[in-house]
Amino acid sequence: MIRVARKLIRDESAAAAAELVLALPLLLVLIWGPIEIGNYFLDEHMLIKGVRDGATFLAHQPPNPAKT
Repeated sequence: MIRVARKLIRDESAAAAAELVLALPLLLVLIWGPIEIGNYFLDEHMLIKGVRDGATFLAHQPPNPAKT
């Protein structure tokens, strides 16, 4: 049993795959994080601009009193 354990410890054939598994989450955060933050700010900007444009449009409409 000890021979098998020593053999597995010395075996480096899957070392690159193990390192990739450990590094991949960090790399994904570093790559996709700024993209998602940029999308958030773009969506926020479009929402605020749309509300502002709607308010400006309604502010320039002539008054229409409700008939009772």
